[in-house]
Amino acid sequence: MGLSVITWLARDFKVLKFQRMIAQGNLITLGILTIIDIDGIYSGIVNEWGWVIFFADFILAAGFLIFLFKTTAHDT
Repeated sequence: MGLSVITWLARDFKVLKFQRMIAQGNLITLGILTIIDIDGIYSGIVNEWGWVIFFADFILAAGFLIFLFKTTAHDT
């Protein structure tokens, strides 16, 4: 919940460096969650709803990754 609040409050930052730092933190967090989701699914700890959580984490991580690539391309 705290990560969501930080991301929401940072949406109006004018300095691109701060936006990129927050996006990098979110990407790392969601990447780790995606790995944990896959481990839970394949080990049988979670049921079919684990796939829903996996895809949600994966799509969010992909969004932050795209943001980071676009801002990198925009800076050069």
